[in-house]
Amino acid sequence: MAISWRQAKSARQSSLDARAAMKTVQLAAVVERLKIAQTHIRAIAPERVRQRGIKPALVVDELRQKFDLALGSLSTAGSTSAARKTLGNAQSSLNTYNASLEGGANQEEWQKIQSYVQDAISDLTTKAIDLGESDE
Repeated sequence: MAISWRQAKSARQSSLDARAAMKTVQLAAVVERLKIAQTHIRAIAPERVRQRGIKPALVVDELRQKFDLALGSLSTAGSTSAARKTLGNAQSSLNTYNASLEGGANQEEWQKIQSYVQDAISDLTTKAIDLGESDE
């Protein structure tokens, strides 16, 4: 009886460890998507969108896709909700920035997008590290 109880406890702990490891990997994937998004954000900097050959609409669409994937991976409640809210703010700033491109790119909104995405990356990286450490 004691052996089966110990085995059940061990199996439950293994299940919890596997769940935490999956969550860590998921957060790491979101962070990587957001790092790629940072590259796209730099590509639509106000001084760059005026250059010939730059098509900001395509880059904005790519950014929206990255944000959508990231937002879809984060819960509205719980440990990742703050990062989700921050990404929502980045998405709003992206929409405002995109609207400003016709009349002259809005430097302040572009900087907000960068800041929000960096904040989300920092928050999610910290969460992933915390989850990884709690496994040990």
